[in-house]
Amino acid sequence: MIIAVDGPAGSGKSTISKLVAKELNLLYIDTGAMYRAVTFMWLQTQLLGRPYLEEKLITDNDVRKAIKKEILYKHHEKALQIICDNIKIKLETSDSGLKTFLNDIDISEYIRTTLVTQNVSHIASYKEVRTFLVDEQRRISQGTNVILDGRDIGTVVFPFADYKFFLTASIEVRAKRRLEDMKKTGEEISLEELCADLKRRDHLDSTREEAPLLKAHDALEINTDNFTIDEVKNQILNIVRSN
Repeated sequence: MIIAVDGPAGSGKSTISKLVAKELNLLYIDTGAMYRAVTFMWLQTQLLGRPYLEEKLITDNDVRKAIKKEILYKHHEKALQIICDNIKIKLETSDSGLKTFLNDIDISEYIRTTLVTQNVSHIASYKEVRTFLVDEQRRISQGTNVILDGRDIGTVVFPFADYKFFLTASIEVRAKRRLEDMKKTGEEISLEELCADLKRRDHLDSTREEAPLLKAHDALEINTDNFTIDEVKNQILNIVRSN
């Protein structure tokens, strides 16, 4: 069984997908974490963000030089292709939640920073990145019951998924949710800044050439503005269990 959950940033799809996975004993694949991992590596090659783990993430000095050379000449597609050819992403469930490993290094806390969040939509727009990660998502899902959340699960990754849901929410509600999440990590940002960033990400996600954010024609749309997490979870569970 494959359940696809799509929607814009902050619509609640990751939180709800994790809960549905637990209830139905499904493998949960956080595709957003995978895109964030590539973005983190991209920033590392330019020594942006902390901590600096570049040499640990890609130990081959010639590969790192090749990536930086392509970035210097603004050949970003080539640079990202080299990155994708030299990384391995692993998602692992633990008592403290889902962990993301990049070349066997736990980067879970680093991929949720503001810098990664501000750049992930841009990096996700590149064909090289999307091709690499869609292949990975399909490989991980093979032969098992899964739930995946993202922007293009029901339209590109698994267009023939057994169940498709598209979660939405207003900009203001999504920004407030993000603000609460960021408070937990100690990051300081205003609600106005978050609203502006979400609008920018929505525009990038919806207008990119490669696999834009779209509602699949056969997906059930759920506006989560006036529902609790449990209420949305139960809506999805009721539909899946009734078939």
